[in-house]
Amino acid sequence: MSTSTKSKNLGLILAVASAGLPWASGYRQQFLPLAQPGTTAGLGQYMLEPLLESAGLWIGPRYQLEDDPRFSQVIPYVVAKVGGKVLAYTRGAEGGEARLHGMVSVGVGGHVDFEGVVTKPARFEIDAEQTLYYTAIRELDEEIGSPTNRNQWQPVLKGLLATRGTPVGDVHVGVVYTITLDELPPRVENTMVDVQAMSVDELSALNEQGRLEPWTKALLPFLASF
Repeated sequence: MSTSTKSKNLGLILAVASAGLPWASGYRQQFLPLAQPGTTAGLGQYMLEPLLESAGLWIGPRYQLEDDPRFSQVIPYVVAKVGGKVLAYTRGAEGGEARLHGMVSVGVGGHVDFEGVVTKPARFEIDAEQTLYYTAIRELDEEIGSPTNRNQWQPVLKGLLATRGTPVGDVHVGVVYTITLDELPPRVENTMVDVQAMSVDELSALNEQGRLEPWTKALLPFLASF
C-alpha cells in the first residue's frame, strides 16, 4: 500500500497546537489581521508563518482532531468579492461538517490534507505559507471551479480567525483570504446551496435571524474593508 493511500485512509490533516495561538494568551477579538507575506511586520503585527510555526504545527488523524481542543485544524477560508458584494451560500446536507449544515457562509475552503502539505527546500519542515496558499487555490477549484480569467485565482491573505467556545470553534482556526471575481461562478459543489452575491447589509439581516455560521458572523465587521 502506498504512503498516499495510507494517509487517505487515516485522514491526515494539518493542525496547530491551540495553546500556541494568540487566543490562548488572551487575545480578545475573533479576527486577527495579519501582515502580508513578503512585507515587514509593523509594531504589534503578526506574520502567518512565524505565528503558526511557533505555535506548533502537526499532521494528525482527522477523526482524533475533530474532538480534541488541544489542537486546531487549520482551514483556508476564502471570501470571494463579486461586484461590491460577497459570494454567500447555505451549507447543504452533503457537506463534511454536519454541525454547520443549513447555515449561511461567505467562506470557501477546507482541510489541508497530508498530500497538500508543502515542505521547505532541503529540509523536512512544513512551509505553512505556501501550503495554505495552494490549498486555498485547490479548494476554490473544487468548490466553485476555475475562472475564465485564471489570474483571478490569487488569494490575498487577510488574517487569522477563531471562534472559541463552541464545539466547532474550539477545534478549528481559519486563515482568511480574499479573491475578486467578475461574476458568480456558473457551477458550484453540491454542498453549496442557494449561491448568491450579498451585501454586508443583507448578511447583517441574516445574522439577526441567527442564520450565519460563526466564522461568517465574526467577519461581518471586516467585510466592508475587504
